[in-house]
Amino acid sequence: MHEKKFIDDAQYAHAMAAPIESKFHGPVTEVDAPNVAEMVRVDLLDRIGTQVYADGYRVVTTIDSRLQQAAAAAVRTGVIDYDQRHGYRGPTARPVFAANAAEPDWLKTLEDYPELGGLAPAVIVLADAAGATAFTRDHGRIRLSLASMKWARPALPDGAIGKPVEKTGDVIAAGDIVYVAQDVSGAWHLMQPPQVQGATFRRLEVGEVGAIAKNAWPHALACDNASQTIFDVVSESRFALLPVTHYIHASGDLLAHDLCHGGTHPPRKGRVVVGLV
Repeated sequence: MHEKKFIDDAQYAHAMAAPIESKFHGPVTEVDAPNVAEMVRVDLLDRIGTQVYADGYRVVTTIDSRLQQAAAAAVRTGVIDYDQRHGYRGPTARPVFAANAAEPDWLKTLEDYPELGGLAPAVIVLADAAGATAFTRDHGRIRLSLASMKWARPALPDGAIGKPVEKTGDVIAAGDIVYVAQDVSGAWHLMQPPQVQGATFRRLEVGEVGAIAKNAWPHALACDNASQTIFDVVSESRFALLPVTHYIHASGDLLAHDLCHGGTHPPRKGRVVVGLV
């Protein structure tokens, strides 16, 4: 532009001195509603075919962003609370670190542990009477108080929970890989990826859905039953316009159970809590 005289020397010098920045250009996610997005994608693919990926369609749904955010928060909180009431299953792993291990070693180890549903992996680097110091990828060293571990009574094989936590060593030790989360006040808490899945949605009118939320952390014992069950119920009520006016609550092992009209799923393992309001 300077060579073609579209800008003068001062403008050229100013542009050359400006820092070079790279930014992502694309749509910004305004509402956490991946299940809704997937339902819309599947429905449009059925209606229009693969051309839907190229023609630039814009879809308006009945999802209320306030209800969606509240539903996502409620499901996440409810699933975590439910899981914690059933006890602590211990650290995710207990790798062996060298005596002089430092941040580069901890970072290398944490590469094998992804963030799960807002829960961050951490290495316990110090355990003392008041709590523990942990190291995370994104926040460096954080502090876990003993109070934040009080929920972590050991989960027993018969489904009961063990004795109350009295000291840090009852729960964790240096070198443990655990999951943590930060609350709105900035305090950090010991967590664990739940082995329970939950889902809920709200119907506004027949044929309209106001919110869909689910939480299903990856773990060894469960498939994503929460999403599948919600997809079954919502698809029956939304796309077929069937009146669903009752409250459904299911909590148990889902082996061959369908909340719709007598259909069956393939055998699945895991515990699912589903709400329809």
